[in-house]
Parts: sequence; C-alpha cells; structure tokens
Amino acid sequence: MLETVTVPDLSQVLDSLPQAVLVVTEGREIRYANMAAESVFQSSSAYMLKHGVDKILPVASPIFGVIEQVFSKQSPVNEYQVDISTPRTGNNAIVDVYAAPLADEPELATLVFRARGMADRIE
Repeated sequence: MLETVTVPDLSQVLDSLPQAVLVVTEGREIRYANMAAESVFQSSSAYMLKHGVDKILPVASPIFGVIEQVFSKQSPVNEYQVDISTPRTGNNAIVDVYAAPLADEPELATLVFRARGMADRIE
C-alpha cells in the first residue's frame, strides 16, 4: 500500500529558509515576502506588500537595476556585495542578491538575499 505524502504549503517552505525571499513585479511592487525578509528589512510583510521595494531599500540601490534586468532579459541576474543599509536595517547590511523571473509567470520575479558574513566582507 502506498503511503500518502502531504506536501506542505509553499509559503511554509519559503518561511523555513534563512535567506530573505521577495516576489516582485516589474513596477517594484512586492507580492510576497517570507519571514526572513521581515527580519532582514526590519519590516512586516504587510508593510512591504503595501509600500513596495522603494520603501525598504536605499534610494540608489543597485537592486533596482537588477529588477529591471531580470524583466528586460527574462533571465537570472546576480549582484554581489550590495549594501542595503537603511535607518531600519542599520549599518553594514551587505547581501548577495540572486534574482530570476518566475517560469510560468513572467510578470513576477523572485529575489533571494543572502547576508554576507564578516569574513566574506574582508575579501
């Protein structure tokens, strides 16, 4: 007899990741933010969904260019050692950003933020 396997809700899977995950539109609206994103950006999911990327990142952030590239090329884009420091996040908030369009929904892209440790920053 085959055992039935229950597949968890995908938001539960994403919330279990230590990396911040955002799903964004080309207009920089946030459609999803996992629990790690709340911690990294020191903002609730509700705040991020209401205000978008422009309110959680520094004004001249290179992440805006990453978002534009993902949508214009419809292919993955990575950016390394990005400073996302704001009064909310504090100083020295350095991350690597991995961005890609969603396969079946080209109007959405996923951004994954990996915090860089002190040893990474010394390189």
